[in-house]
Amino acid sequence: MLVKAARSRHGGFHTPVVASVGPDGLPEVRTVVLRNAARDRAELTFHTDRRSPKIAQLKTQPRVQWLFYDAHARTQLRIDAFAEIFADGPVKEARWEASHPMSRECYRVALPPSTEVDRPESIPEPLPDGHEHFSVVRTRVVSIDWLYLHHEGHRRARFDYGEAGIRASWLVP
Repeated sequence: MLVKAARSRHGGFHTPVVASVGPDGLPEVRTVVLRNAARDRAELTFHTDRRSPKIAQLKTQPRVQWLFYDAHARTQLRIDAFAEIFADGPVKEARWEASHPMSRECYRVALPPSTEVDRPESIPEPLPDGHEHFSVVRTRVVSIDWLYLHHEGHRRARFDYGEAGIRASWLVP
């Protein structure tokens, strides 16, 4: 489901929530677009503006949690992972080249994300190119908490990823 969601905006898991730890120690959550899911490497990827506060948060504390919910499939995933930032280099360049022109538009904003402005109309004209602000956040999965909701009984399992492979266990929903 994750691989499908990364490839198609119609996938139920295409726009998950990612939580990081803010400077005050509290969780900060936001919706992102799942850009890649590599099953064989247990990696999930999203793109962001390198000037975004979440980049500084991830540099300080790289632990994140993803939350996916597909109402049609009645499935929730909570995924613990460690984030790695690619603001330069071949990973960034490959993802930039693979991104659609419309997806690149948000990186053309002249001011950094979360900058306070007087009113929406006071945002400066877009930059000609947003390449310098584009970055990739690739996360390595540590564990998956899977919950399937069903009227005849919910099912829940946990998958822990370690050096010896994946350890799976059933949990009470």
